[in-house]
Amino acid sequence: MPPTLRSRPAPEAPTPTKTPIKKRRTKRLTLLAFAQKTSFMKAQQLSVDSAASLEAPTPDNAPILAIFAKSSWNCDMSDERYEALKPSMRLASRFLTSKQIRPMFHTMLSHGPRQDLGEKDSDGNAMETYQDDDCRVDREMGPAAFWEIEAALAELADFVEFKTHDVGCLTKIRQGGPGRLDTTLYPEGVPSTIYLPHASLNQPLGAHAAPLAQQDLPLLIVKPFELAIQLTHEVCHALQNHLMGDLTTESFFGHGAAVAETGYEAEYRLLGGQFSIIWASSQDAYPYRVHELYNGQLSELTGIPILWRWPCRGTSREYSRRDWGLWERERYTREAPENDIAWRVSIEDLHRYFTSAFWTQANQSENLAALHLPKEVGYPFRFDKHDTPWPATIHDQDLIDRGITGFRVDEDTWDIVMADT
Repeated sequence: MPPTLRSRPAPEAPTPTKTPIKKRRTKRLTLLAFAQKTSFMKAQQLSVDSAASLEAPTPDNAPILAIFAKSSWNCDMSDERYEALKPSMRLASRFLTSKQIRPMFHTMLSHGPRQDLGEKDSDGNAMETYQDDDCRVDREMGPAAFWEIEAALAELADFVEFKTHDVGCLTKIRQGGPGRLDTTLYPEGVPSTIYLPHASLNQPLGAHAAPLAQQDLPLLIVKPFELAIQLTHEVCHALQNHLMGDLTTESFFGHGAAVAETGYEAEYRLLGGQFSIIWASSQDAYPYRVHELYNGQLSELTGIPILWRWPCRGTSREYSRRDWGLWERERYTREAPENDIAWRVSIEDLHRYFTSAFWTQANQSENLAALHLPKEVGYPFRFDKHDTPWPATIHDQDLIDRGITGFRVDEDTWDIVMADT
């Protein structure tokens, strides 16, 4: 049993507003028992020593893309709120202009005729893949290709607006919005409106002004990172709308891809998986607060950041239940395992994305995985019919079947850990 970073009991589940049914109470108690017996919760706690080694995330010198200009926000966007959102917008701008995303954008811009995969979706539409998708950072792209990507992102600013919604915690995008198609380089395209959860924009106003010892660093790092990923994900969809117009289906990137979803494809290429925060919503009736501050008190951050292995079966099921567009290859639908795997994400892992030193190194790298989150400890989960992840079990053979090498299953905790060398 691995030692805890700070010895204290597991956090108590909050008192629900309604009397829970017996089944739900049993699940909650099972989850608490699991948290006490495994290293999952313990590994997420930010100890005093590790907190003291961090600094508050402050915006670096990277410019913010024109698409995120204050005039693009068709919502209650005060000067103070816009200032608070700048770390997220700078980070999203970093992602969207990174060397690691360029091959994907180049494919979208110069895709040419798409190739039929010989499969149809549930509505009978043909599934297609982009012809040109070798996905190499060092691929041959001359000055004209770089200019085309920059020009497309710059022009996109006139064809996208941002709004907020109060239904759930998911982002969404709708075709239709600002812009005149007679002024665009891509007349077949359509404008987009991106809807963000109102709660996502409620970043702690003025929080950075507090003395470092009083700042809620877990909250100031995780939530801006989450918003940056949301912005990046939806802007990639907006770019596709702008370039190609009203598509019947989304196209796959490469013949080996199992799922076609442009936003998650971008997350996979940038981070190595799908970023998420589990057990975070007050609607779950069990939001966990497990991260510590300097004084040993709990951070206001609820939930635990993780990186789902992509494709994520739970995401696929949620899209299907909500009747959203997510196109899957037949072999994935038939052969995908029931359990999903999530990799642990620490506060320190996310903190580095807000530093100029990290981006200087990444921009000099030719490695496609230079921006990926580290994968050191993983956890198996199973999603219930309400799309809630619950701890599950997994075995070494399951890792082999999924092509995961260099790891083994700790059968005492069911954690996925690095194999002994």
